[in-house]
Amino acid sequence: MRAAVYKGEQVLQVEELPDPTPGPNQVVMRVKYSAICGTDVHAFM
Repeated sequence: MRAAVYKGEQVLQVEELPDPTPGPNQVVMRVKYSAICGTDVHAFM
């Protein structure tokens, strides 16, 4: 799966990671769309 990984101060990389394996009473969901809001940008900066 592709994931945005926070690497450090103002460093974000999209990486290919193994698909997660759900534990008991857990599910894995496929995200079709995602967005970043202004608060996320301020926290990143």
